[in-house]
Amino acid sequence: VLVAHRGSESPFPENSLPAAVHGAEVTGFVEIDLALTSDGNIVLMHDSTVDRTTNSSGTVCEFSTSEIAQLRLRDPAKTETLHKKCWETNSNATGSSSCMYFVPTLELVFTTLPMDTKYMLDLKVCFTPGVPQPDPEPVRCNDCARLRRYVRRLLSRHHIKVKSVVFTSTDIQTLRSFAEEFPSASFAFSIDLSFRGYSVEDFMALLELDDWDAVCMYYG
Repeated sequence: VLVAHRGSESPFPENSLPAAVHGAEVTGFVEIDLALTSDGNIVLMHDSTVDRTTNSSGTVCEFSTSEIAQLRLRDPAKTETLHKKCWETNSNATGSSSCMYFVPTLELVFTTLPMDTKYMLDLKVCFTPGVPQPDPEPVRCNDCARLRRYVRRLLSRHHIKVKSVVFTSTDIQTLRSFAEEFPSASFAFSIDLSFRGYSVEDFMALLELDDWDAVCMYYG
């Protein structure tokens, strides 16, 4: 099964609308990263900050939706043909070789991609009440309950079947939170380089704690 990572992160900026459109065209299965804005909207962003992927800096969830809309994504390769598929936030094609890329909302992605698109929704670490926080505590202004509520609302609004969605995260508590909310969905525990210090025994014990449908392995 082929899944387009962060939409299609080359030659487009990762998690941009053109990346998601291209990924859906090629594979029909798109992985995107979800983050909350300060006013509770869901946008596509991999990191807890906008520093790496945009022309600004700061923590994603401290930006409002209107502030996020003003940011511009960094543009990798310049490919004339593919630039013709560049959309602005109002979905108008610019047809320009110096196309501007924006941070899309999840709703815009759901509205634009074909109805039969499958989604892998990557959940960033979010706050789960009652769960001890690590030391030092990372940025955790994303709220699992709020994120779950908005995801459910958007899936329902755009008639996307929950059973065709795979939720993934590197954080077990975040994944458990969504597993309780969406029991008919599939879940993949995502393993990145932060787990490289685990012994084989500890790693297998970690995986056996929950009955996940899949494990996503990252090799760097």
